[in-house]
Amino acid sequence: MKGKNVSGKERIEIFKELCKDLGLKLTPQRLEIFHMLAVSENHPSTEDVYKRVRSRIPSISFDTVYRKSYPPPPLDLYKM
Repeated sequence: MKGKNVSGKERIEIFKELCKDLGLKLTPQRLEIFHMLAVSENHPSTEDVYKRVRSRIPSISFDTVYRKSYPPPPLDLYKM
């Protein structure tokens, strides 16, 4: 994946396949957390991701963000 110019839509599709392969449930929360991490210019803390995701999904808890962030997808998936 490294060095490829992949659109955001393609990145989401790869992430969906990865979740399926790993047997992870693909929830709106997991997708939003992935999106927030993928567009970040730095390595945000769980607290930063929580604040950003909560602005879009007000009912999400910090615990959900923490649990859905791990295990993380391969790092190069975020920055293709």
